[in-house]
Amino acid sequence: MDGLTKGDFTSRELTEQHLSAMESARELNSFIVETADIALEMADNADRMIKAGNATGMTGIPIAVKDLFCTKDVHSCSASHILNGFKPKYESTVTSNLWQDGAVMLGKTNMDEFAMGSSNETSFYGPVKNPWRATMENGEMETKDYVPGGSSGGSVAAVAGNLALAATGTDTGGSIRQPAAFTGLVGMKPTYGRCSRWGMIAFASSLDQAGPITKTVRPDPTMETKDYVPGGSSGGSVAAVAGNLALAATGTDTGGSIRQPAAFTGLVGMKPTYGRCSRWGMIAFASSLDQAGPITKTVRDAAIMMESMASYDRKDSTSVERTVPNYEHALTGDIRGMKIGIPKEYRMDGMPEEIEQLWQRGIEWMKAAGAEIIDISLPHTKYALPTYYIVAPAEASSNLARYDGVKYGLRVEGDGLDGMYKNTRAEGFGHEVQRRILIGTYVLSAGYYDAYYLKAQKIRTLIAQDFAKAYEQVDVILTPTAPSAAFAMGEKSDDPIAMYLNDIFTVPASLAGLPAISIPAGLSRDAMPLGLQLIGRAFDEETIFRAGPHGLDGMYKNTRAEGFGHEVQRRILIGTYVLSAGYYDAYYLKAQKIRTLIAQDFAKAYEQVDVILTPTAPSAAFAMGEKSDDPIAMYLNDIFTVPASLAGLPAISIPAGLSRDAMPLGLQLIGRAFDEETIFRAGHVMEQAANFTAKPKNWWGANS
Repeated sequence: MDGLTKGDFTSRELTEQHLSAMESARELNSFIVETADIALEMADNADRMIKAGNATGMTGIPIAVKDLFCTKDVHSCSASHILNGFKPKYESTVTSNLWQDGAVMLGKTNMDEFAMGSSNETSFYGPVKNPWRATMENGEMETKDYVPGGSSGGSVAAVAGNLALAATGTDTGGSIRQPAAFTGLVGMKPTYGRCSRWGMIAFASSLDQAGPITKTVRPDPTMETKDYVPGGSSGGSVAAVAGNLALAATGTDTGGSIRQPAAFTGLVGMKPTYGRCSRWGMIAFASSLDQAGPITKTVRDAAIMMESMASYDRKDSTSVERTVPNYEHALTGDIRGMKIGIPKEYRMDGMPEEIEQLWQRGIEWMKAAGAEIIDISLPHTKYALPTYYIVAPAEASSNLARYDGVKYGLRVEGDGLDGMYKNTRAEGFGHEVQRRILIGTYVLSAGYYDAYYLKAQKIRTLIAQDFAKAYEQVDVILTPTAPSAAFAMGEKSDDPIAMYLNDIFTVPASLAGLPAISIPAGLSRDAMPLGLQLIGRAFDEETIFRAGPHGLDGMYKNTRAEGFGHEVQRRILIGTYVLSAGYYDAYYLKAQKIRTLIAQDFAKAYEQVDVILTPTAPSAAFAMGEKSDDPIAMYLNDIFTVPASLAGLPAISIPAGLSRDAMPLGLQLIGRAFDEETIFRAGHVMEQAANFTAKPKNWWGANS
């Protein structure tokens, strides 16, 4: 927002950048509908608001909207076939508030059908892929005398030293190819976008690419990766934000559908108090639980967006008439004396050790920030999940009865009116929705209403009373957000009980109607995001916003000072400088323009040739310490590899000979985008011609 108000760039420019990113990332399946024309029109309007001095915290910000929100004249179907083609003639209150504040709609995001699911695998439009992916650990080997090249030095040393048959590497400006050349190996940088970057620890997001390091040109089978769920039901929304397709997105939370996917994708997800945001214009799942909320990258962004989304609405009988605070002002950074409750019932049998350790780290962060930690009890927690899966399906059964093919949406003709109802609902609803309708109809039926639904409502009251009693001692409650990190697609889709258990930590706050926020707090052993949840008193979102970033700010500073080495700190400082106000145009924007010219040079060259042949590096490997104090000399090692990286093209380094010091030298082949086959074919011929058979001398003691 600061860049927009200062005029460093316009909302149209920002929106165009995100629309371009959306186009290149459709494999994520995060959007059901892309609204490019509407987005650009809204961006132009936002620029006029900014110019007139009428900007708010959301003016000009491109966001994604979960398909559960009705948007006027734009496809709105809650990811269900039964509402296929439905374009409402009205706007939901939440989105209307956002548009009044000048926010920009990029499109409607995919989700679990009618928000029913925890992995975004139940959508009629197909599953959404998590932008994060698990990474493989590569053994690193310390070498003597000569550098192995970088940054994939450990990987090439492992392969060259016969410690591994192959290794994964990453290439930003040559970090697979140059070390491969230095160690007599084959190093392949694929086309940008060919291999997923998710689960890789990012360096330069528009350049980083994973690739194989091997002894021969034959492709490396270890590069196969799994697709992971983004969580649900707001999976499309979190994928859009985590994938840098949108700066923020709306979500809805019935039993955890903002918080759990936010935890799975390293984002901030906020569920407000029930009644804080209007439900009018939202496609209903469970009316006494559904709440709209923001999905963002930071707590500050969530506070700004939340203020825009919240309002009293006469059209919603559950909307509560209360003044909406300035949530951003709550971010004081001071939680000294705040009482943080730790519920013993959330320490459950079988909880993964990494979740327990994450929770303990969160407790330590709060202590270090001056908060007081108090153990509390929420005795009816164990009944929350079964209570939720009675109440929510019962309300869904009632709400979804309206979808019968008569007035709108899908209609499948049948034998008479009854036949049309049956055929429409059988074809229109997916399996998970049908399952919940059946459960809900059963618990509401005569003879079972008292035994199930009425009893569940009584337990819900007890759960709310547990929280009320706890808040007599504490200000905020800290828990894990989810019992695990994101799991592989298909892993739990055939096991509804396992899927429902994903909501075990989020459902209690939903049943009690309390505000809760998920904060990214760490990584699993597979480098997948994990989140911690803060639950507050009703309509006291300010306190959980204040506690949200805390412990984190000081921890960030100390961790970065101690955790980053000198070279990383140097590059962070350079990057921060060129992105700062006053220098963005002079450096970063100009560099991006030159990058485009470099890509155009390659495109013109490929009108004449199939592959480009160059050296991989300007020298053989050099002695350790020889250039470590001279960053310019070090950077010049990438002079032949950087152009292909800037253009996003595939390139491979082939071992081709030895220097006068008997150190390996490599040649590089650069191909057209997504034409790895041609450079593999040419590389194989070059490999045979070079007949490079030299091996390093075994001075390290490993078996050859």
